[in-house]
Amino acid sequence: MEPPFDVREELPRLPVPTLVLVGGDDFICGPRCARMMHQLLPDARLVILQETGHLGHIERPEKFTAAVRDFLNG
Repeated sequence: MEPPFDVREELPRLPVPTLVLVGGDDFICGPRCARMMHQLLPDARLVILQETGHLGHIERPEKFTAAVRDFLNG
C-alpha cells in the first residue's frame, strides 16, 4: 500500500502570495486544514466563509468573489 499523498513539508518553500479560502462548514477540506496551510505558507492570507461548505463559489458567490478580488488587489 502506498503512503498517502502529502506535500505539507513543501509548503514553506512556496515564495508566492497565497489565498487560503475555505468554507466554515466545509467537511472535505475545512477550516482545520486551511489553518494548517495558512501557518505553513510564508505569505498566505486566510479567509473563512461562514455558513458555507465546500463550494463557496456557488454557495456564496458574492463573498467568494469579494475575497478573491480583495486578495488580487493586494
